[in-house]
Amino acid sequence: MQAEIDRLERTRNYLYSGSVTDAVLRWQEFARSPARTLWDLRDADLEFYCCGDPFAARELLAFVEQALSRPAARALRAVLAEADARWEW
Repeated sequence: MQAEIDRLERTRNYLYSGSVTDAVLRWQEFARSPARTLWDLRDADLEFYCCGDPFAARELLAFVEQALSRPAARALRAVLAEADARWEW
């Protein structure tokens, strides 16, 4: 899976080296944070200047899932499953 992600990061203009790992970590950190339950952030007009927008990170990961092969996409979904379940897309 990592080799495919590296290839995507080199060939896609919307990705940079390490962007998928950054997005996974950002989304997982947000989903695990107890503060996420204080607000319904989907309807808020918030700027995440300090640490990046977790919703933009998850959206980026959805694009990456589509660009990966089926086995690699399945592996990425497995990595994201816990965070997605906590947020209840």
